[in-house]
Amino acid sequence: MVPSAHLVHESSAAAVTSSAAPSRAGAAVGTFQLAAAGALAWSKHLIDAHQDDGQVLQLAIFTVRPQFGPVQGDVLVFPGMNGLPRQVAGLDAADYPDRAIGLRLAEAGFAAHVVDYAPGVANLTRSAALLALAQQRSDTPLPAGPAIAETAARWLNTSAACSSGRRAVLGHSVGAFLAALAVRDIIGTCDAVLASGVVPLAWLFETAGKASPLHQLPPLYATGASFGSVLAGPNLGRVQVQFGAADAVFGKAALSAGADEVAQKLGPQAVIREFAMGHGTNAQAAIEFLNEGARA
Repeated sequence: MVPSAHLVHESSAAAVTSSAAPSRAGAAVGTFQLAAAGALAWSKHLIDAHQDDGQVLQLAIFTVRPQFGPVQGDVLVFPGMNGLPRQVAGLDAADYPDRAIGLRLAEAGFAAHVVDYAPGVANLTRSAALLALAQQRSDTPLPAGPAIAETAARWLNTSAACSSGRRAVLGHSVGAFLAALAVRDIIGTCDAVLASGVVPLAWLFETAGKASPLHQLPPLYATGASFGSVLAGPNLGRVQVQFGAADAVFGKAALSAGADEVAQKLGPQAVIREFAMGHGTNAQAAIEFLNEGARA
């Protein structure tokens, strides 16, 4: 049962700086505390990332965490294109059983930080708003997908809401792509759970693929990059790749091929899990994987 919550203004916007990898984005953060009666607590963080071209990328992050006791880790959660962040965080009832992954993580002792790519946009027009955002940024030095990932990672590095000292990312569908991009900008070792979104990038970016305008690579990656090469680097700890045998969005063949590419590139750092599910996330498997990392 999710306790009821209400917004309480906590602080005004303040400048945030980061010692992460060089970035084109600077951020200002305003925090609103969500007071909740129960075992979990929520907060909402509003972020404006000012880009070199003068445009402002607006994000919101919903945090759900244990109200008492230690936090096992801070997990940056990137929903899929149609994943409503309030449902993912557990503030609203989820339309699919696996949607509330943020709530499940919090119940397991983690602080889940759910990224809202288009705060203030009505749910029914969400997909259209996200596509419009990407199209507006398609000709800029820092396109929408990488900008979302980088801005969220910078917030994770600097926010007082992230105090456990342990970092992880979790993404579903297009969120898996964004989560993979975010790893490179997170300070310290970062584990990753990528669900129902890891396919060969060459296939994804072809006309026959399923790429959205949010699927964009920063200029530093070659067109022949793979999910494994995007993830590979000193920041990455371990990665779990999940996919469903009944996935009707990408199909089992593409998802299996993408998982194989990650396994070949990362070797023992990669754990591949196939489930009897569709285009979803296995929350329990993600929690068990993150718990294993905490014990390592």
